[in-house]
Amino acid sequence: MKITGVEIFDVKASWRKAWNPVLVRVNTDEGLSGAGEAGTAVSGGPAACAGMVKDLAQTHLLGADPLDSGALRALSAAMVFPGTPGGFQ
Repeated sequence: MKITGVEIFDVKASWRKAWNPVLVRVNTDEGLSGAGEAGTAVSGGPAACAGMVKDLAQTHLLGADPLDSGALRALSAAMVFPGTPGGFQ
């Protein structure tokens, strides 16, 4: 099974100030999908967060085995700790 796509939804939660979640759906070649949420530690920046998730997902997840927890941990570390292998320099 391989990851074939990552969809990112930058939700505009106008009913709740300063809460704009970034939802993520990961799709596989076997028709299975998984969902998650990404967010920033500050009240702003959901568009930046969505862009970062998109860039990192395209680099690290497309074609990867969704059951390989190591790849997912590397993606998470790259997002949380810029400058890690595969992360932002």
